[in-house]
Amino acid sequence: MLDLTVNTFNSSMPSFFHNHIGGYHPAKLQRYQDLIDLHIEPEIQQLNGFLQNFTSDSSLTNSLSVLSVLNMLNTKYFILGQPGKEMPLPNPFAMGNAWLVHDVKMVSTPDDEIAELNKTNLKQFAIVNQEFDSKLTQKQFDGNGSIKLTSYSPNKMVYEANCSGNQLAVFSEIWYGPDLGWHISIDGKEVDLIRANYVLRACQIPDGKHQVVMEFKPNSFMFGKNLSMICSVLLIGLMGFVAYKELMKFK
Repeated sequence: MLDLTVNTFNSSMPSFFHNHIGGYHPAKLQRYQDLIDLHIEPEIQQLNGFLQNFTSDSSLTNSLSVLSVLNMLNTKYFILGQPGKEMPLPNPFAMGNAWLVHDVKMVSTPDDEIAELNKTNLKQFAIVNQEFDSKLTQKQFDGNGSIKLTSYSPNKMVYEANCSGNQLAVFSEIWYGPDLGWHISIDGKEVDLIRANYVLRACQIPDGKHQVVMEFKPNSFMFGKNLSMICSVLLIGLMGFVAYKELMKFK
């Protein structure tokens, strides 16, 4: 959701309760900051213009379809009004937690990636940098099928996909970079996770019904977890040995 009753990028209160487009952080991801500067803030200004000039509820709702970036970020509600008198405006054009696209638009630079966002039907196309070309077995799809989120936690999302033919799914989850901990698997087999639409994640899904799991498992965390387990076992063993030696003294 997007709360317009607060300073969008300097208030963290909405983020405490909901998944929020804004929120404060002193060191935002550069790609997300780029998105704010070039697309999110202009779309917020555009939305404010709609709110000042709409002639009917239906005309206001229909105008939300042009907010391409806010829609791909799955902004389901806009919170309007004044503090203490807030009201939600549902957004029927929010693209959801994940969707299947029909085609891939390949670009060669990050500037091209971000520039294409408001020129492209993001429900139909995924904008992908050439650096991920080798990870795609095809560039054209038909979008036939469905994908839905069935379980969510901050470090693990589970989706159910039912595809007619090979498809490309785009996830409304922020891309943090390659090899930084996020992994995706289909029916337990790890597959390539790629960047789409400058800041989002995507992957190919084969024909049929599948469980898709996206999980945060950084190597540093797994190493630390395993090391902690080993140390715990050694500590328990040492404590048991000391207790045994002390017990033997009384025999």
